[in-house]
Amino acid sequence: KLSIYDLNGRLVTVLVDDMFSPGYYTALWNGTDGGSYQVSSGIYLVVLDAEGRNIQTRKLVLLK
Repeated sequence: KLSIYDLNGRLVTVLVDDMFSPGYYTALWNGTDGGSYQVSSGIYLVVLDAEGRNIQTRKLVLLK
């Protein structure tokens, strides 16, 4: 599961929620929330979870 959160910890959107075989994958975020509304510029957190474990968290800067 690949999710984006704002700095207040609120879920903005889920980019990927599926099972994949091992390998390299790409996911693109168009700067919208779960309701397809544009979010404001700022810092967001991208969180990768696998089987309920937080695998990796990265900071993302959205500039418009």
